[in-house]
Amino acid sequence: MKTAVQIFCVGFLCLGLSSLAWAEGSPKTANKTTGYASLFGGYAWPGQIGVNPLTGQSDRDVDSGLIFGLKVGFTPAPARTWVGWELEAYRSSHTVQALAAGYARSTLDVTTVAFNFILRYPGTWAQPYVGVGPSINRAASYAFGGSDTSIGVNLLAGVRLPLSERLMVFTELKYNRVNFGFSGGQYHSPQEFRMPALVAGVSLTF
Repeated sequence: MKTAVQIFCVGFLCLGLSSLAWAEGSPKTANKTTGYASLFGGYAWPGQIGVNPLTGQSDRDVDSGLIFGLKVGFTPAPARTWVGWELEAYRSSHTVQALAAGYARSTLDVTTVAFNFILRYPGTWAQPYVGVGPSINRAASYAFGGSDTSIGVNLLAGVRLPLSERLMVFTELKYNRVNFGFSGGQYHSPQEFRMPALVAGVSLTF
């Protein structure tokens, strides 16, 4: 609970700072907000799911898998500020190593919704950016005894390339960290889950 409160405090602090930066722009440029909607897909490689700090259970390997999602966001006038916000949702599915011989391998499905504070360089040919924000993660797996929803931290870094006035492509490195608290199954809880991913997509501005 304490971790969740800290994460949300960081998120609201980022929101407040970026709102202040936007407000300092001139009224003319402040009204020229650019919105965008994006679709993306790629590859995620969680590697392992963490040790239970109470039992000392060893890590279980988690296979790499495909990731896909969408995001919507907006950026104030780039001539005045580099900040922006976006809401994204993505999903990935992975196979988890069996606990021991005789146990079947199980799937782990993870759905994430994240609110990101974005810093983006408003270049003409390339727009590199970084982002951070809280994430809400829903995981489901028979091996862990059902499903769990927990709050985590979402990080990202990428570059966006304009193709036309409204169409852009981008590539992005993502990293999501969350501690799940499953109820039982083959494994014990809580379980630390770290998922890096590399994605690429297309954005349409409006």
